[in-house]
Amino acid sequence: MANLLRKIFFGFPILSGLTAFFLAVIFGLFLSYKEYQLRLIDDKKAIIDLGEIIEERIQSVLFTANSSAKILSYLAQNNGLDEDFDKIGSSIIENIDILNQIQLLDSGTIVASYPIEGREKILGYNILQDTSRSSEAKEAIFRRDIYFAGPFELKQGGTAIIGRLPFFENDRFEGFASVIIDWEDFKNETIAPFIQNDRITFDLLKTDPKNLQTSSLLQKSFENLSGPLVEIPIPEGNWTIKIQLNENYAFKEILFPEFIRFLTAVLLGVFVFNFTKQPSILQKKIAETTRELQESNQRFEYASLASSEMIWDWDIKSDQVYRSPNFEKHLGYTTEELNSNSDFWFSLFHPDDREENLNRFYAFLKSSQIFWEAESRIRTKSGDYIYVLEKAFVVRNKYGKPLRIIGSTQNITGRKIREKELQETNQKLKIAIEELELSKQKYSMLFDLTPSPIIVHDSKSLQILDVNKAAVKKYGYSKEEFLALNIMDIRPEKEVPDLLEYLEEFRKSEEEGYTRLAKHLKKNGEIMDVEISPAIIKTKEMEAALALVNDLTDKMAYIRKIEEQNKTFKEIAWIQSHVVRAPLARIMGLVTLLENSNERLSKENQELVNFISISSTELDSIIRGIGKKLDNIAQNENNDSGFYFGENS
Repeated sequence: MANLLRKIFFGFPILSGLTAFFLAVIFGLFLSYKEYQLRLIDDKKAIIDLGEIIEERIQSVLFTANSSAKILSYLAQNNGLDEDFDKIGSSIIENIDILNQIQLLDSGTIVASYPIEGREKILGYNILQDTSRSSEAKEAIFRRDIYFAGPFELKQGGTAIIGRLPFFENDRFEGFASVIIDWEDFKNETIAPFIQNDRITFDLLKTDPKNLQTSSLLQKSFENLSGPLVEIPIPEGNWTIKIQLNENYAFKEILFPEFIRFLTAVLLGVFVFNFTKQPSILQKKIAETTRELQESNQRFEYASLASSEMIWDWDIKSDQVYRSPNFEKHLGYTTEELNSNSDFWFSLFHPDDREENLNRFYAFLKSSQIFWEAESRIRTKSGDYIYVLEKAFVVRNKYGKPLRIIGSTQNITGRKIREKELQETNQKLKIAIEELELSKQKYSMLFDLTPSPIIVHDSKSLQILDVNKAAVKKYGYSKEEFLALNIMDIRPEKEVPDLLEYLEEFRKSEEEGYTRLAKHLKKNGEIMDVEISPAIIKTKEMEAALALVNDLTDKMAYIRKIEEQNKTFKEIAWIQSHVVRAPLARIMGLVTLLENSNERLSKENQELVNFISISSTELDSIIRGIGKKLDNIAQNENNDSGFYFGENS
């Protein structure tokens, strides 16, 4: 059976080619159909994903508005907003960009609105009495939850959606806390990026809670569209997101792959057709090759005469060797010596190579291989040794026994000398590379083990290129996070202008040991006082700056503490020189008046006056001593303070 199929396969090349072609076409159509189904699924999923993204953006805006309405409702029910409404409204509007206006309604009547300027006419307006507004307001009361009405034209002008959150007391409806979002702002925040997509048609539908009629808010038409359709409800406003691909792109997208598969089927058919024709072609080739081989052998005979290589032919059975005249030219031996037998050639091997070369050669003869190649050192007639490369082809019988070997011997002494020189050069280069690598490792260790942070950045883009371990530890960023930053990211925002000025100053400075004080920002937001010592690193590709950072935060805190102490010393000095000394001076003056008085004092009063005089003198001496000590401290801490205590006060 197998022979019959082989005969048919190779006997009818056209039939074999067409069979292969049709099988490949059928398989390609099957693959295209499966690919088409997968692409339909992908298109459907893409539309669903897009709808979910839009839904998420809308829900995010509605959630923000709902949160604001709940805050307003809570404050209205618990604290009253008569006096604070504008303040609270201002806070809400300023902090939530999407909101344009907030309102408070007593039952259905608008009693407060922010901002009110230009909108005064809406105060007192009762939405429950307006038939064009009441249905959606009543829907919010019915749901007992926020409901977003609109979009529609506002009484105060403009188009917006209004989120009304009803609030109740003892299950009785009291009023609404309302938030107003401009319709254009709402569209820009939620759906604007998707409206202009050429591949899809997008619309936002609104269902009236009163008559359940649905209307298009974006006035889009879905007629003649063939792509997958998705509708996602937004119950908070009775809206529906409607998205549909404009056409079925899956079919278009498989046309090119199907064309490639068809082309592959054609090529396969052609290949099989040509393959099945090979046996007949091969027979012709054999005849041509036989003739060409005969011609080639003749050319080889001529080439051996003209070539610089040494050609040899060894008949193993008779041990007869033929060697071309080039052997005599390169080695100096006579033709008779060279052609005597194989042992003569083996005797010329270098003693260090002879045993290994003979073992390898005889192992080759015992193997089934037919090509031989080896390098050897051969002794010349003069006693010198040259390097030779031997290549040979062995002719074996049907049992694999070698009968004849034909080969060439090439003098490669010059090449070996150059190889040796190259090896020596490579060894020197290897040593230099190892020394360079060792130097690189030392630099890397020095860079990573330096206890102070080191930051390397590109001088032009300011992108951080490398940091050491100390920088990672000090700043709190991982190395990967650091490499995603530039140096402005680790500076407080108000420091950025100073940074750019400092960089320009540093580029122009020729001063060695250039340093500068600055403030750096850690990952956790903490600000450090640092001293920066920069250096320029230049390569062929770029210019970078290396900054050694010294954390001065503790030192600066200590200096500020000393300054606070100096301030306290000044206050003490003022107290002792103005507050304490003044009453003491008055006491001492009174004692002096009593001592110099013309009235004679009793003995007991005289003793009291003397005691007061001695005590005030001692107290004055103590105060002066304290002043001298404070004076010494102040002069040591701040020689420019201009404050002196004690005697000089």
